[in-house]
Amino acid sequence: MTFIASVVAKKGVAIIADSLVTSSLPILHYNRFLDHLKTKPKSEGGDISLNPSEVESLFKFEPYYTKDYEEKLFKLNKYTAITTTGIAEINDKKIIDIVQSFVNSKSDLENQSIPIEQRISDFSEFVTKEIREHLTKYEEIGRCIFIITFYETTISKTHIFKTTLKENDRQSLENPNFLYLKTIKEADWIKVVCDGQNKLSDNVLYGIGKPLYEIFPDLISNIIDKLQLPEGSIPPDFIDQLMNDEYFSKIFYGDVELLNLSELSLQQAVDLASLLMRLEVDFQKYTRNVPTVGGLIKLAIIDHDNGFNFISGDNVIPPRHITI
Repeated sequence: MTFIASVVAKKGVAIIADSLVTSSLPILHYNRFLDHLKTKPKSEGGDISLNPSEVESLFKFEPYYTKDYEEKLFKLNKYTAITTTGIAEINDKKIIDIVQSFVNSKSDLENQSIPIEQRISDFSEFVTKEIREHLTKYEEIGRCIFIITFYETTISKTHIFKTTLKENDRQSLENPNFLYLKTIKEADWIKVVCDGQNKLSDNVLYGIGKPLYEIFPDLISNIIDKLQLPEGSIPPDFIDQLMNDEYFSKIFYGDVELLNLSELSLQQAVDLASLLMRLEVDFQKYTRNVPTVGGLIKLAIIDHDNGFNFISGDNVIPPRHITI
């Protein structure tokens, strides 16, 4: 896992990401195996019969080890950043290489007249080609999320989009129009958008449990799918409109402290992003889980005057073990 976040300020936005990559292996815990044995009948001689497939089903993928360093925060153009969590490679290519290839393929990335929605559509199409090629070589592909953060200078406003690749297998290739990447624009009143190993941050910001702003878009999307409505009958921005509707913000979020984060200075946004990262990293010390957040922390800002600018984690510094 990882931790990525974008924190919106009045005159810009702070973006943060860690650099650990967690590898998983199928693991069978001793207690799980014993509990399973207790459910099995014994023969007259006290023996228990087990078949290989039954034992295999007891193994669960769990974090096994981590390694550093993986790029997870990228500059798309002067006013747009991308952070990523989930699988570190698609089609045998690191995410940073895919993003860089996309950047190299576009000669007009700094043209601010092109809507951000078109940029995201182009990016999704580019990544989808890599996904489909990946599935021609491998049976399945894991989950990956891109948070795309754009600062619109003409109106001094931050827009945040979350593009999600869900777990899929090779069967999806049978449908040439299969939609691998789905993008949702976060509601304007949501000032902190994070993902990855973010349960602690969500609990701090929204209270215990999965935040409604994550549940609601998926819930509405599933309802629309199950209704099997004619194509084109639902406006493309229908979910965005609901998320920004005053009714929902008052009914569901009237008591949420996050609504008070609408007037952060850029310095406060940087401090809050760093605090959330610190919470995620430090809390791991008190659990038995393999640490999955940490390594080199990258922090960047986007503001009106300077656009995208790294403020931490992007420079080589003197070694910690040698005094110079």
